Amino acid sequence: MGADGKPGAWTYYAADVLRYMAFPETDPATTIAGFDVNRDPQRLVWLSDMIDAVDPDLSEFLKHDGKLIMYFGWADPQLNPQAGVDYYESVRARMGAGTEDFARLFMVPGMFHCGGGVGPNVFDVETPLIQWVEQGKPPDGITASRVVGGNVV
Repeated sequence: MGADGKPGAWTYYAADVLRYMAFPETDPATTIAGFDVNRDPQRLVWLSDMIDAVDPDLSEFLKHDGKLIMYFGWADPQLNPQAGVDYYESVRARMGAGTEDFARLFMVPGMFHCGGGVGPNVFDVETPLIQWVEQGKPPDGITASRVVGGNVV
């Protein structure tokens, strides 16, 4: 519960994952109170298989001239930021020295999950990706800033 006595953001996140992604059928486990830690985690394996990025073999992606920019907030409370680093390192280990020719990882200081936090809150990942794809210019960094009340701080 939040300070105001209402459910916090994490409560809504967990409830929505259970309701809409994990157990979309009518099931008591679609509520947090109905989730059985002895039974239900095994039922989530299919969801993990579908959405977790764990396969470091990106050779099919590379065959199609794919370009990948990954970014992670160092302050992400939802996913451990080290998981992003570990995955990228596993891709480098699997794909070899040429990994940076098609995949880059940028870590954002102070950023939560996909935004928010005390770090940069304005950054453009799309323009560097377009330039990489269309002009062959890989990004060495992503320009970012923190804007509060219309002012860069």
